Amino acid sequence: MRKYANPAKRFGKRNLLLVLDSNEFVFAFGEEQDIPSKHLLESITDSYPHHTFRICETIVKEVRRHLVPEAFHDFILYVQGFASVDSDFLVPAELFAKYQKTFKPGDAFIAAYAEWVGVQALVTENRRHFHAHKATLPFQVFTAETFLAKHR
Repeated sequence: MRKYANPAKRFGKRNLLLVLDSNEFVFAFGEEQDIPSKHLLESITDSYPHHTFRICETIVKEVRRHLVPEAFHDFILYVQGFASVDSDFLVPAELFAKYQKTFKPGDAFIAAYAEWVGVQALVTENRRHFHAHKATLPFQVFTAETFLAKHR
């Protein structure tokens, strides 16, 4: 991935703060690299600091479970270039409880985290849960492909 972006390419674009669900990283760094997820990370690299992301311990742990050690190392190096890892304990329990009514616990936490950090969008391939409820969430929900189509 390219390390530095062309500043002229960002002129006039809106800054976006994102949460990328663990599946985006797993698909981008895994053995069967998913092209939209990989392009999403390249797009963030190119548009940094105008598009950036936040990440929590839960996402890092989930990525670690699904990647071989070498790929997880590459993931960590990528994340360190753009974000620090937020502690899960910072997310208010009340916010988590709000989302537990709609989502399974892991997804409820990601939704609570996204709201807590004030993102404009969550990028996830989890169509069954997040995309089904996106009209009720305080942030936009995209797949990697739909995000790239709208924000390139």
